[in-house]
Amino acid sequence: MRSLLIVLVIVAHRLYAQDISVPTEHTTRERSYDVLHYKLDITIDEKTKTCSGEATIRLVPLRPLFGAVHLDANGLKVAAVKRGIHELEYAIAGDSLLIRLDKMYGLQDTITLAIEYSTATTSKGLYYRDADSGYVKRQSQVWSHGEPEENRYWFPCYDFPNDMATSEMVVTVNERWTAISNGKLLAVKRDPANHTATFHWFQSKPHTSYLVSLVAGEYIEVKDTAGTVPLSYYVYKHQKGDVPRSFGKTGDMMKFFESVIGVPYPWEKYSQVVVQDYVVGGQENVSATTLSDRIIHDARAHLDYNNDGLVAHELAHQWYGDLLTCRDWSHLWLNEGFASYFDILYQEHDKGVDVAARSLQSSRESITSSDVGSQRKATVTGRYIRPNEMFSNRVYGKGAAVLHMLRFVVGDELFRKAIRHYTSKFAHQLVETNDLKIAFEEATGYNLHWFFEQWVYKPGYPELDVVSTFNQQTRMVDVTIVQSQQQDSLTGLFTVPVDIEVWVNGVSETYRITISQLAEVFSFPAYQEPQLVVVDRGNHLLKKIRFNKSAAAWIFQLEHAAAGVDRLIAVDSLRSSMGEDTVVF
Repeated sequence: MRSLLIVLVIVAHRLYAQDISVPTEHTTRERSYDVLHYKLDITIDEKTKTCSGEATIRLVPLRPLFGAVHLDANGLKVAAVKRGIHELEYAIAGDSLLIRLDKMYGLQDTITLAIEYSTATTSKGLYYRDADSGYVKRQSQVWSHGEPEENRYWFPCYDFPNDMATSEMVVTVNERWTAISNGKLLAVKRDPANHTATFHWFQSKPHTSYLVSLVAGEYIEVKDTAGTVPLSYYVYKHQKGDVPRSFGKTGDMMKFFESVIGVPYPWEKYSQVVVQDYVVGGQENVSATTLSDRIIHDARAHLDYNNDGLVAHELAHQWYGDLLTCRDWSHLWLNEGFASYFDILYQEHDKGVDVAARSLQSSRESITSSDVGSQRKATVTGRYIRPNEMFSNRVYGKGAAVLHMLRFVVGDELFRKAIRHYTSKFAHQLVETNDLKIAFEEATGYNLHWFFEQWVYKPGYPELDVVSTFNQQTRMVDVTIVQSQQQDSLTGLFTVPVDIEVWVNGVSETYRITISQLAEVFSFPAYQEPQLVVVDRGNHLLKKIRFNKSAAAWIFQLEHAAAGVDRLIAVDSLRSSMGEDTVVF
């Protein structure tokens, strides 16, 4: 057994020392055990910026003859590891805690490990913020951030998304503080002699380890409900009056998402807590979203700004990212693309189709301007240096665009049916892109291999050169479409359904065609020369398009196009015609 521990230490050192400056192909991490439950019983000392206590981890082996446990633990000071009354041998190598068990265990066994440890000030995982006498609104607080793999910096864990466990947080803090964590608050015990308060939180449903969270500081709690779900907003005392402006739509968002998804909000409660200097805008910690305190705004700022998008995005993650979690970071778009698109779906519900379409268009413009050259990558890819690199617009904006195109392909009714099937089928499970594909095929009967292959597993997008000509003899309008994108081993020709709108004498007809070849001509009836031809009516397709229309045609599109986004495109296109008598900005 001792030799086994030595071998594990040597392997861990080699892994830790390998060159990580070059992108490599990452795959789903192999597990030798399944964590059932994490319990942290810790004390936070904001003055010394330390966290200390005990982490109890209950797990079951996934391999026979199981004699050692490898946990992720970066920079932790471990004082002891026990299984019951048995003290266990352990070693720290790089960012790994390697534990030699007291005997060999089998597949039917359950093992509970108690790890006594402490942390010093860390650069990741657990962040301490100090009050500032020169800025009275700034206060002392502590908050965690675990995604993608940073919880290992403040407690030992299996720090990769392909494992789900329940969790428990017993945390002792300054008596003036409130500590917020995942799940249900079971108890608060105060110790006047030591000027401390201990908060006991319990998350009874399984989730991945990066979603374990802790926020502690001086907060007031503003309570609300959404149906039977308790809502809590933790803000600073001076922000209480701003809560309705900043979070007032949370209940309506939850009701709307439940109606689309068909799965009720899945956790014991939903809290939103603001923190200082947050490393991102928001993080969807299970049942307890952490947000930058910059989203809180007063009545004057509300005239120009709202944070509905961020609130909706993080709430949508409680289903997509928390209830269903990507199996590894290459499938991150199943978290972020879904949350981004459900934000847009709520915009469509709350403010109308045109607002939602404009948001999608902004995302597409960002993708087509950035996903070029050496930066061109597939949405699903395991090739990166660090998982943080995966958090780009290829999974956020393009993920939303892909879902919208999938909706366009199957139609609204089948899209909603498939979303419900996918979510209920994989609730509290790990998912990868093929699970989504199969769920959609099961719900709709479509073969969607072609769709996922070109939009998700391969990079790029179609670049369309379009020419429209009226044939007087045949009384037809011929629309020639050429795919001009650079083709290589990764990006080829696209197969895309597109709506083409033809206006003749003030009356429009819309035709659905499918583009699949390098160059194609599509003909549509027109008894006289059309006033307007719109390729991709409603702007559903991720693409670049070059379609030289006259200023008169763009003006007609601005005045008559039914889809608001097509009118906005006309405005943008008419900028190049400024100076003509008919175009004034």
